[in-house]
Amino acid sequence: GIRKKTIVNFCRINNQKDNEKNLLLLVRAFNRLLKDHPEYKLELYGYIPCDFPNIENDFKIQIEQLKLDNNVELKPPDLNIHERIIACSMFVSSSNFEGLSNSMLEAMAMGMPCVCTDCLGGGAREMIRDGENGLLVPTGDVNALYLAMKRMIEEPGLAEKCGKNAAQIRKELSIERIAGQWIDVIESI
Repeated sequence: GIRKKTIVNFCRINNQKDNEKNLLLLVRAFNRLLKDHPEYKLELYGYIPCDFPNIENDFKIQIEQLKLDNNVELKPPDLNIHERIIACSMFVSSSNFEGLSNSMLEAMAMGMPCVCTDCLGGGAREMIRDGENGLLVPTGDVNALYLAMKRMIEEPGLAEKCGKNAAQIRKELSIERIAGQWIDVIESI
């Protein structure tokens, strides 16, 4: 259906100065995107300012310096995250390194178009077929991330195709299929 003009990321933000998730890269790429699409918002879920004050300051300073206060929202973890994001335009992961991202898999399973960095750990590359069920971009490349988000917005057929194909992950990772694979392994021993 019709999607909200909102880009989302939901993750656990740790106290390593955002080294793993690199959400500041996402904020900078989103800032470029706003010049082309000022109607969009960015929502970052999983933000716990009371526990990690240095990260809070880094994000707030970056957002204020870029004058994004009205377009970027830092939101706490939400038990109803799927209900909050299901109608959003896309899920974007800007991680520097990550294994198999639960949030990426959940977004894919909901049929959301996904843009992810092809980061160390290889989880995104393992699940995303670039241009088919999502878009992969090089790690740390603000321009590539911006262009991929712009492409998802400006090519609605691509976004629709990626979302529809991404939802197939539910079949690929179903409990029946995974359990069957385990049974095959056990029986082969």
